[in-house]
Amino acid sequence: MAVDSELARASNIGVKEYLNGCLCCVLIGKLGNALEELLDQYKPDHIIIETSGSAYPGPIAWEIRKIDRLRLDGLITVIDAINFEGYKDKSYTAKLQTKDTDLILINKHEKVDERTLDTVLDDVYELNPQTPKVRTDRGTIDPDLIFGLDTKLFERLEDVTFETRNKDEHHHTHEVETLEMTFDQTFNKVKFEQFLGSLAGPDFYRIKGIIQFQDGFSVVNYVFGKWTIEPILYKGKSKLVFMGPLVKSYSEMIYRELDCTLNAIT
Repeated sequence: MAVDSELARASNIGVKEYLNGCLCCVLIGKLGNALEELLDQYKPDHIIIETSGSAYPGPIAWEIRKIDRLRLDGLITVIDAINFEGYKDKSYTAKLQTKDTDLILINKHEKVDERTLDTVLDDVYELNPQTPKVRTDRGTIDPDLIFGLDTKLFERLEDVTFETRNKDEHHHTHEVETLEMTFDQTFNKVKFEQFLGSLAGPDFYRIKGIIQFQDGFSVVNYVFGKWTIEPILYKGKSKLVFMGPLVKSYSEMIYRELDCTLNAIT
């Protein structure tokens, strides 16, 4: 479900969808074609690929290295200081992302106490002691820090062996399930927030979508038990995507509880 594309369009940002699926496994062969089309049509100075939090970077990096017209500049991992402790022990891919990177950005560090931040930094240093670690300034970073890294990662096919790729590329499909929903009705905002508050944080990594309340549409962004709801100009149906390790096992409960938050459109 292309929630991010819908949000971009609602903000008057031009969007063209090249791929629809998992970038680091089932669609890896199509990535090269999409990048070649970008080069021919837009002639960009830089291309930034933002993968999902469950993507392993190795196969993507190798696919980029196969394109003569491109140079792989660097791999960057963003650490969520608020939620890192919640998923580092559950996510094999999160550990790989922390190890196989040229730069680690510590995000949301200003929103946690000193003890929590020390624990996060200790864990990150244990996984990757050599790679530079930089704290963001409330989610922002100097562009000069993230360009010109001249990565040496995944220079050879041997760095991403077929055995490793078969294991790592598909490992996240077992870590993270998705449940997508669309609705024609409006939601009661108070009841909807009560529903979000009732969810078990560790079992629901992310919930994102565009929801119609009685006063208009809003963007919903839920991460490990914390969420924001912000108004947006949008026309269409309400959409929600749930992500978590066993989220499909909660589908009956989710449908039942959401049904209690709906209002019929008049």
